[in-house]
Amino acid sequence: MATKKDNRTLDELLAAQAELEAAIEERRQAEAGEALEQIAELVQKFGFTSEDIFPTKRTRRPSDPSKAKLFRNPKTGEEYHGRGKPPRSFAEVGKDVWQTWLVQ
Repeated sequence: MATKKDNRTLDELLAAQAELEAAIEERRQAEAGEALEQIAELVQKFGFTSEDIFPTKRTRRPSDPSKAKLFRNPKTGEEYHGRGKPPRSFAEVGKDVWQTWLVQ
């Protein structure tokens, strides 16, 4: 596959690049203006609000602590709510044992 040899100098190529970049930017601005006009027409036509177009992120509701399970070690009275690292007394006996310590 033969490549076409370009005999232009570096300065000529840089000038051509600058011309192309200017033409690209001009075209981009023109098309962006047209797109914005179309968007404005559609928003007005359908009565969209900014919330319809750009909905805000939903925030997670904090979990209800009253719904958390509560485990109580009958020997030590230590409590564990089932979240995070369990207390040492729970870890020592194993999960199968402390699952029976559920407090209603």
